[in-house]
Amino acid sequence: MKFDLHSHTVYSSESKWPFESIIKPLQMIKTAIKVGLDGIAVTDHDTLKGAIECMKIVRRRKLSLKIILGVEITSEIGHILGLNIEDWDVRRGMGIEETIDVVKERGGIVVPAHPFASNPFRKGVREDIGKFDFDGVEVLNYHTSREDNEKALRAARKIGLGITAGSDSHIISDIGNVWVFSDDDDIINSILKGRTKVVGNEMSNLGRYTYQLNKILQLSRIFSA
Repeated sequence: MKFDLHSHTVYSSESKWPFESIIKPLQMIKTAIKVGLDGIAVTDHDTLKGAIECMKIVRRRKLSLKIILGVEITSEIGHILGLNIEDWDVRRGMGIEETIDVVKERGGIVVPAHPFASNPFRKGVREDIGKFDFDGVEVLNYHTSREDNEKALRAARKIGLGITAGSDSHIISDIGNVWVFSDDDDIINSILKGRTKVVGNEMSNLGRYTYQLNKILQLSRIFSA
């Protein structure tokens, strides 16, 4: 089973800045199915709206794609993925411990997003990763450098946590470029038991240039529609 566990829809723009992501929920779903994913975690910034809309579309159309409700939470010291939660109405900027407690109270699991990312706009928990009660570690983020992802993998192995991967998609062409493999369709259980594998490669240097071009092209189609 193939899962992309970090993705963003247009709802991320509500809490970040305009055009943070330009993927509409229906586009997210259609593309995830097209590229062969079995499931995708929709993890907009500090809101569950995009994930809930994706879930409604899948249920209404009776599609086989598994939607994992999630949020990329802006905590005090880094971005945190809350996965498998059904409601979210919490403020930004909480401490890590409080963030973890709130996610777990809502039945979710907690995974630090791109924990060692060097890019200041992609804030991670970095060396604090071993101090808190995380349930897994994102060790392959498509938009993060190989060196930074390898630091996350080493940390996960040292701590003994399950591993995850996500495209961190903000444009359609990013969806499913990396993924988590699990023998079990219950991906949350697989993460908790350390039974996941990550597949794919980070965005190439050329890809970092074409990413911006692709975003401009996709935006131009939106404005010309």
